[in-house]
Amino acid sequence: MKGSYCLLLKVERDLKVKVRSGKVFEVKKGIYSYCGSAMGGLRNRLLRHFRRNKKRHWHLDFLTSSEQVKVLGAWVFVGRNVECELAKLVSKFGEPVKGFGSSDCKCESHLFLIKFLTELKREMESAKVPFLTKEGVERYGN
Repeated sequence: MKGSYCLLLKVERDLKVKVRSGKVFEVKKGIYSYCGSAMGGLRNRLLRHFRRNKKRHWHLDFLTSSEQVKVLGAWVFVGRNVECELAKLVSKFGEPVKGFGSSDCKCESHLFLIKFLTELKREMESAKVPFLTKEGVERYGN
């Protein structure tokens, strides 16, 4: 199964996240959404994001491996590679962490500090996008 996703994360306190390139991102306490895609295995990619212990490769790995970060779940878009379109949509509901997760595209960011969570949820619900917790992802097909 392939597709795109918007993770919903809770950051318990302000963090400085140093990624593989050496760049440091300041991530403030709050609720975030990260937009990504997995055109080779959506279920496995999402399960990876729920784990803390993993080889850190993508920017998001350096964030989600922190004890101060909890992945709450993900909105999933099966069969569609729309991560940049999702980033543009989610940007309407929050502030970008500039350059985070967008080194391979022209987007300002793929990680957003969400300021209008109720409205984001309403947008996803109106589009009938499923929101899956870890247990939901585990039950989802490959």
